[in-house]
Amino acid sequence: MATGDLDVALLHRIMVRLGELRETSTAFSPATEAHLMELVRDCRPSGNVVLRYLQRHTDYLSEKGFLKIVPGAPLYKVLKLTAKGQTYVQPELAEFGERRALNGPPRFALPAENLRLDRPLLLSRLSRFAPMNAKTMRP
Repeated sequence: MATGDLDVALLHRIMVRLGELRETSTAFSPATEAHLMELVRDCRPSGNVVLRYLQRHTDYLSEKGFLKIVPGAPLYKVLKLTAKGQTYVQPELAEFGERRALNGPPRFALPAENLRLDRPLLLSRLSRFAPMNAKTMRP
Protein backbone atom coordinates (compact mmCIF):
# COMPACT_ATOMS: atom_id res chain seq x y z
CA MET A 1 0.00 0.00 0.00
CA ALA A 2 1.43 3.35 -1.01
CA THR A 3 1.60 6.27 1.39
CA GLY A 4 -1.69 8.14 1.31
CA ASP A 5 -3.75 5.18 0.06
CA LEU A 6 -6.89 4.23 1.92
CA ASP A 7 -6.71 0.98 3.87
CA VAL A 8 -9.45 -1.34 2.57
CA ALA A 9 -9.25 -3.51 5.68
CA LEU A 10 -9.79 -0.42 7.83
CA LEU A 11 -12.83 0.57 5.75
CA HIS A 12 -14.30 -2.86 6.47
CA ARG A 13 -13.45 -2.66 10.19
CA ILE A 14 -15.11 0.76 10.41
CA MET A 15 -18.31 -0.61 8.90
CA VAL A 16 -18.29 -3.64 11.20
CA ARG A 17 -17.69 -1.45 14.26
CA LEU A 18 -20.52 0.91 13.30
CA GLY A 19 -22.74 -2.14 12.88
CA GLU A 20 -21.86 -3.24 16.41
CA LEU A 21 -22.54 0.26 17.75
CA ARG A 22 -26.12 0.22 16.42
CA GLU A 23 -27.22 -1.62 19.55
CA THR A 24 -25.74 0.82 22.05
CA SER A 25 -26.11 4.12 20.18
CA THR A 26 -28.92 6.46 21.11
CA ALA A 27 -29.95 9.99 20.18
CA PHE A 28 -28.16 11.22 23.29
CA SER A 29 -25.08 9.03 22.77
CA PRO A 30 -24.61 8.48 19.03
CA ALA A 31 -21.71 6.70 17.35
CA THR A 32 -18.86 9.13 16.69
CA GLU A 33 -15.35 8.99 15.31
CA ALA A 34 -14.18 8.69 18.94
CA HIS A 35 -15.61 5.16 18.98
CA LEU A 36 -13.40 4.28 16.00
CA MET A 37 -10.10 5.70 17.25
CA GLU A 38 -9.05 2.33 18.67
CA LEU A 39 -9.09 0.93 15.13
CA VAL A 40 -6.35 3.29 13.92
CA ARG A 41 -4.14 3.89 16.95
CA ASP A 42 -1.92 0.95 16.04
CA CYS A 43 -1.23 2.07 12.48
CA ARG A 44 -0.52 5.80 13.01
CA PRO A 45 1.25 7.94 15.58
CA SER A 46 -1.03 9.56 18.12
CA GLY A 47 -2.65 12.97 17.91
CA ASN A 48 -4.32 14.77 15.05
CA VAL A 49 -2.58 12.53 12.49
CA VAL A 50 -4.68 9.59 13.67
CA LEU A 51 -7.90 11.59 13.52
CA ARG A 52 -7.15 12.93 10.02
CA TYR A 53 -6.31 9.41 8.83
CA LEU A 54 -9.61 8.12 10.23
CA GLN A 55 -11.56 11.04 8.78
CA ARG A 56 -10.20 10.32 5.30
CA HIS A 57 -11.70 6.85 5.57
CA THR A 58 -15.04 7.99 7.00
CA ASP A 59 -15.26 10.71 4.34
CA TYR A 60 -14.75 8.07 1.65
CA LEU A 61 -17.47 5.86 3.15
CA SER A 62 -19.76 8.89 3.25
CA GLU A 63 -19.07 9.73 -0.41
CA LYS A 64 -19.85 6.12 -1.38
CA GLY A 65 -23.17 6.33 0.48
CA PHE A 66 -22.44 3.86 3.29
CA LEU A 67 -22.70 6.38 6.09
CA LYS A 68 -23.89 9.88 6.80
CA ILE A 69 -21.67 12.32 8.64
CA VAL A 70 -23.63 14.59 10.95
CA PRO A 71 -21.91 17.55 12.59
CA GLY A 72 -22.06 16.97 16.31
CA ALA A 73 -19.31 17.41 18.85
CA PRO A 74 -16.63 20.03 18.20
CA LEU A 75 -13.86 17.47 17.65
CA TYR A 76 -15.53 14.25 16.49
CA LYS A 77 -18.21 13.86 13.85
CA VAL A 78 -21.35 11.80 14.45
CA LEU A 79 -21.60 8.81 12.10
CA LYS A 80 -24.88 7.19 11.04
CA LEU A 81 -25.23 4.19 8.77
CA THR A 82 -27.36 4.74 5.69
CA ALA A 83 -29.61 2.04 4.21
CA LYS A 84 -26.69 1.00 2.00
CA GLY A 85 -24.47 0.81 5.08
CA GLN A 86 -27.06 -1.22 6.98
CA THR A 87 -27.15 -3.66 4.06
CA TYR A 88 -23.36 -3.89 4.11
CA VAL A 89 -23.26 -4.95 7.77
CA GLN A 90 -26.42 -7.09 7.51
CA PRO A 91 -26.57 -8.51 3.94
CA GLU A 92 -29.96 -10.22 4.37
CA LEU A 93 -31.54 -6.75 4.39
CA ALA A 94 -30.90 -6.56 0.63
CA GLU A 95 -33.96 -8.75 -0.02
CA PHE A 96 -36.22 -6.91 2.40
CA GLY A 97 -39.06 -5.13 0.64
CA GLU A 98 -38.81 -7.11 -2.57
CA ARG A 99 -42.00 -8.69 -3.83
CA ARG A 100 -40.88 -12.28 -3.20
CA ALA A 101 -39.75 -11.46 0.35
CA LEU A 102 -43.11 -9.86 1.11
CA ASN A 103 -45.15 -12.77 -0.23
CA GLY A 104 -42.95 -15.47 1.29
CA PRO A 105 -42.08 -18.74 -0.38
CA PRO A 106 -44.60 -20.41 -2.68
CA ARG A 107 -47.13 -22.54 -0.79
CA PHE A 108 -46.69 -25.52 -3.09
CA ALA A 109 -44.76 -26.41 -6.19
CA LEU A 110 -45.56 -28.86 -8.93
CA PRO A 111 -43.19 -30.22 -11.54
CA ALA A 112 -43.82 -28.10 -14.61
CA GLU A 113 -43.44 -31.08 -16.99
CA ASN A 114 -46.52 -32.79 -15.47
CA LEU A 115 -48.91 -29.87 -15.93
CA ARG A 116 -51.47 -29.57 -18.69
CA LEU A 117 -52.70 -26.06 -19.10
CA ASP A 118 -55.89 -27.05 -20.97
CA ARG A 119 -57.51 -28.43 -17.79
CA PRO A 120 -58.10 -26.86 -14.37
CA LEU A 121 -55.82 -27.95 -11.58
CA LEU A 122 -57.57 -29.84 -8.80
CA LEU A 123 -55.85 -28.80 -5.58
CA SER A 124 -57.36 -31.66 -3.58
CA ARG A 125 -55.07 -34.07 -5.41
CA LEU A 126 -51.87 -32.25 -4.44
CA SER A 127 -51.45 -34.30 -1.32
CA ARG A 128 -50.82 -37.39 -3.45
CA PHE A 129 -48.43 -35.55 -5.79
CA ALA A 130 -50.54 -36.74 -8.73
CA PRO A 131 -52.63 -33.83 -9.99
CA MET A 132 -55.62 -34.58 -12.20
CA ASN A 133 -54.16 -32.63 -15.08
CA ALA A 134 -50.89 -34.59 -15.32
CA LYS A 135 -49.86 -35.79 -18.77
CA THR A 136 -50.19 -39.37 -17.63
CA MET A 137 -53.94 -38.98 -17.02
CA ARG A 138 -56.25 -39.78 -19.93
CA PRO A 139 -59.22 -37.56 -20.80
